[in-house]
Amino acid sequence: CLQERNDLIPNLVETVRGYAGHENNTLIEVVKWRNQSAAATTVDEQNVAAKGLNQALFNMLSLTENYPELKADTHFQEMMAQLARIEEKINDSRRYYNGTVREYNQSLAVFPKNIVAGMFGHKPAAFFAEDAEAKVAPNVKFQ
Repeated sequence: CLQERNDLIPNLVETVRGYAGHENNTLIEVVKWRNQSAAATTVDEQNVAAKGLNQALFNMLSLTENYPELKADTHFQEMMAQLARIEEKINDSRRYYNGTVREYNQSLAVFPKNIVAGMFGHKPAAFFAEDAEAKVAPNVKFQ
């Protein structure tokens, strides 16, 4: 899911650039955080990148409010619908992962697993961060 989002973002940025090319700083931020997300190798790195990318995407989508031609563009609308589907899959996967991590971490705390885990160096796993905003799907309207 993360790879799907990372693959879609450059196309979305190029479409926005076609209508709002002078808004370069916002688009550069999206690309920067997308690249950081793609390069993340740990859960902590992915958490930082996801937070930055979500904010950059929010800023870019806020920017589109000033460009009615962009909002009316069929290709842009299709990509936004695709992004919404991908974000929903990411949220579902995050919930599943966090549930599995919770079970794993709880199992490490129970005797005798805590002793065995300590002998083999098993440590609690990190959760994927869930922003309060991530729990609520954004309401996107095109007029």
